[in-house]
Amino acid sequence: MTQGYLSEAFVSFQGEGLDVGRRHLFLRFAGCPLRCRYCDTPESLVRTPEFEVHGGEEKRQSNPVSLDSLLESVRSLLALGAVDGTSLTGGEPLVQAQFITELLRESVVPRPVLLETSGTLPERLAEVIDAVDKVSMDLKLPSNTGEPEYWQVHEEFLRIAAGRVYVKILVDEQTDLAEVVRAGRLVAEVAPSTPVYLQPITSSAGRVAISPVALEAAYAALRARTSDVRVLPQTHRFLAIR
Repeated sequence: MTQGYLSEAFVSFQGEGLDVGRRHLFLRFAGCPLRCRYCDTPESLVRTPEFEVHGGEEKRQSNPVSLDSLLESVRSLLALGAVDGTSLTGGEPLVQAQFITELLRESVVPRPVLLETSGTLPERLAEVIDAVDKVSMDLKLPSNTGEPEYWQVHEEFLRIAAGRVYVKILVDEQTDLAEVVRAGRLVAEVAPSTPVYLQPITSSAGRVAISPVALEAAYAALRARTSDVRVLPQTHRFLAIR
């Protein structure tokens, strides 16, 4: 596959997880099989005829985009200034695992490469795991996603990603604490040294959707089961940046 579908491409500061504050090239892939209630990029859930390249002169490119055309846009974005790596995000980038594999063979893509994923496509992860440097994996809790359970799939995904993965668990006032406990137990059993980021669901205005009491309870539930737990909101929301 030499063509892919993107939603947007840009350079900005990483707002979540292990690399928060680092300047990344972001390639946001279009299309996702999930419909989480709190999705903060709903425009990336479906494939569209065009995608946006932000930076310098704003421009639109046609989907599907060829590898050569995408690399041309990458070069133009990198000319704007130094970056500390690349974030492949979505949507769900693993829907396009074959295109990602081909993309990451190109030396123009800055390293390290971070794959941001819902953690629900282990077979696709297996196709790209040797080509990426880090994996940001969501553990989806049914009580706040509105999606079905993915515990078994998450377990398989975590086993494949172990050693280069960190986990994000999103929480709000609707989150069932029993699911947080189960998520902590899963990490402890499969990959106990994995960093876990407890991420309050945050509105576009920068308002967190969880009380301090509920956040403390979720943290305690995780910390009792795994040793590396960090509370971190979406910092780009507070900075009002992409």
